[in-house]
Amino acid sequence: MIVQNGKFGETADDVLFRLLNQSCGRETDTGGSNASKNPPAKDDAHQYGWKERRAAVRMTQNVDHGELVLRFETGQTEKWKLPAKDDFKEIRRVRNAAIAFVKKNSGTIGQERAAIRALTSRGYHVTSRSNEIFV
Repeated sequence: MIVQNGKFGETADDVLFRLLNQSCGRETDTGGSNASKNPPAKDDAHQYGWKERRAAVRMTQNVDHGELVLRFETGQTEKWKLPAKDDFKEIRRVRNAAIAFVKKNSGTIGQERAAIRALTSRGYHVTSRSNEIFV
C-alpha cells in the first residue's frame, strides 16, 4: 500500500500521513517537496528567493567619492572618508563606526554584515592584527 501510493522523495511516514489526512477529509500538499515542513513567512515580510527580509527599515550602502555612505530609508545617513587600503587601523575604525551607526538605528545583524561587506567588497580589509601587513 505504501509503495503504490508513494511519490518520489517521500518517506513511508510522509505517505501514511498524507493517506490518513486524505481519509479524514483533510487535503495536504506534500508532493515530495519540503514546502509543508518550512514555517510560513510573516505576513508583513517580503520574500526574495529563499531569503526573508527581517529588517523593518531598509538600509543602503555604497561608496561615493571616496566615502562609505550608509543610509536608512527613514533618513538617517552617515558618511566616512575611506583611508588608504593598507591603513588597517583606520579601516578598523571606519568599520567599527559603521557597525555602531547600524546598531544605533536598530539595524539587523544582516545590515551590520552589509556595512562590513561594503568595505571588504571594495578591498578594504582588516587583518587579524591592525599593524600586520600580508605580502
